[in-house]
Amino acid sequence: MTNSLNEYLKERPAFGGLTVLGMLLIGMMIWAKIYYPHRSVGTILFDPGLWFVFVLIAPILFLSYYLSSKCLN
Repeated sequence: MTNSLNEYLKERPAFGGLTVLGMLLIGMMIWAKIYYPHRSVGTILFDPGLWFVFVLIAPILFLSYYLSSKCLN
């Protein structure tokens, strides 16, 4: 299943890039919840630091996935 999903995302690099960004966002939220267990999920979602880091990292990850996927196909 993982191989077929990988091939599907290679054929659609924009969707694959969005998938990578979704995984990044979910991972950042889980990390923040583990690091700050006393904070609620709503507080973590509206934390400007989380979104600042996401906005810094997201374009780099999206472009690297998109361009590498285009070059490999």
